Amino acid sequence: MDLRTKLVFALVGVSLGSMLALGLFGYQEGRGMLQTASLDKLAAVAESRRQDLRNVMRGWSDRVSLIASRTQLRLSLAEYNRTGRTAERERMNRILDDARAAVASVDYLAVFDTSGQRVAVSWGNPSEQTTDTPELSEPDVVLATGRSEPTYLGVETTGDGRRQVEYLTPLSVEREPIGWLLVRLGAEALFEITQDYTGLGETGETMIVLREAEGLRVLHRVRHPGLVGGSWIPERGAALDPATFAAAGIDTALAEGVTDYRGVDVWAATRHLDGPGWGVVVKADVEEERQPIVGLRDRTVRLALSLAAFAILGGILLGLHLSRPVQELAEVANRIRSGETKARAVVRAQDEVGVLARTFNSMADALLESDVSLSDRDLKGGVERLREQVAAEGQLEGERPQADRGDGHG
Repeated sequence: MDLRTKLVFALVGVSLGSMLALGLFGYQEGRGMLQTASLDKLAAVAESRRQDLRNVMRGWSDRVSLIASRTQLRLSLAEYNRTGRTAERERMNRILDDARAAVASVDYLAVFDTSGQRVAVSWGNPSEQTTDTPELSEPDVVLATGRSEPTYLGVETTGDGRRQVEYLTPLSVEREPIGWLLVRLGAEALFEITQDYTGLGETGETMIVLREAEGLRVLHRVRHPGLVGGSWIPERGAALDPATFAAAGIDTALAEGVTDYRGVDVWAATRHLDGPGWGVVVKADVEEERQPIVGLRDRTVRLALSLAAFAILGGILLGLHLSRPVQELAEVANRIRSGETKARAVVRAQDEVGVLARTFNSMADALLESDVSLSDRDLKGGVERLREQVAAEGQLEGERPQADRGDGHG
């Protein structure tokens, strides 16, 4: 492989290697920044959803307090406790019907006396009277005793699959306990919150989960199919499920090795509401979240291929340009070796290659002068040797007649 080819390969290799290293660095940095930005976005949405749920629960509590504050209801209950008259029960039923009609989302109202007996009731859906009749339990009473605000008891599911939240609040007259008000409200507000996919793309969703004795339950309809029985999240052993973190009261952001109820890789942020014990999960599919960086990668690859073509062309041209003086110098050396002793390199620049060319020319001149001097010395030596030989031969010729003459005389 000649010098020209080596230069071309070296220049192209350095160019392509530099672009590859820069591309990989940019891709990794972009990927990390995208993940951080996505998790920050999910965390912000999760915090917003938690605040929305707090506002919803505050609204439910205010509605229960508004109903419990009705003076005629409390006076009728106090009178009923004292006299046990049916007229007071009928009056409380009418008051509850009016309250249920006037206050939004109220599905069920019931008044209980201090002994826990139901004395008045109002149903929003008459069909539920035969399928579900909420009763006042002792644990609920213990939980609500001594509280000034209505106490959240839990989420219930009606016969037709609707979700309801249940509240209990004490009733009193002049701070004297006279009974309890049990209220069930429709939980449609939960659906409004969870069905808002703003900022979550095509796959993201908000989930509200609750840990119960039977397992982990979702309190609303989810965006994607994949839940067992429509609401129960299957336990998946060592798999990282953001719903588990949320139900356990852990506020965090999860990215690596996290899958949802479908078994799909997701990025997620979790929040927890201490009052009702709800966990909030805001998640999005990793594949969708990485689409921007995948698009950037594809564009970078196309750009790199274009730059590689220019790098190869530029490397070839630059290699030819840089190796040309050296190639010319090599050709001059070959000509001198072939006998063209007067061949000389052309000095094209004042750089290192130019210095090399001038030095080479000086060396060629010196060698030529050395060869000429050597030739002159050889020629002179040859002439001297020839003269000596001629002289020697002449001397021999001069001595031979004398010998011949001596021989003849004798």
